[in-house]
Amino acid sequence: MDKMMDIIKNDSSRVRSYVVMGDVGSGKSVHFREKDGEYKYLDFNEKAEHFFEKTKMSLRVFDIGEFFKYIEEAVGLESGITVIDNLEVIQNILYNQDREGRYLERFFNVMCRQGYRGKVVYVLSDIRKMMMEKHLGKSKLPKNNIIRWGNL
Repeated sequence: MDKMMDIIKNDSSRVRSYVVMGDVGSGKSVHFREKDGEYKYLDFNEKAEHFFEKTKMSLRVFDIGEFFKYIEEAVGLESGITVIDNLEVIQNILYNQDREGRYLERFFNVMCRQGYRGKVVYVLSDIRKMMMEKHLGKSKLPKNNIIRWGNL
């Protein structure tokens, strides 16, 4: 965990978004919560209801741009690292929008273009590991911005 955060802290990439993929039940959320204070921690499960009410979106109507606008507001002017955890509902929406994965790929490409002041780490569970890795690989997100939980 500390090694992963050191890699992110020391990365000088112009892309300030990172993806951390971890197995469901790996305890990743507990580790991130314990380190809250070293960086800003956002549990998307706690924000999901507010997100869907504010954006007027649903499980069937989802706008990727509005999602990132919401995240930008949640991150604010944070110049350090912000970790956004528990994005399974978003993963499921993206998968259900297009089972071929073009929507996932678009999501990662839009993520890559976000201009955060600090660095934002999106923690994804590999519910659909093969599809996620395939479309992360096709996206424009730099490979060093994709981290597998447990490989460090």
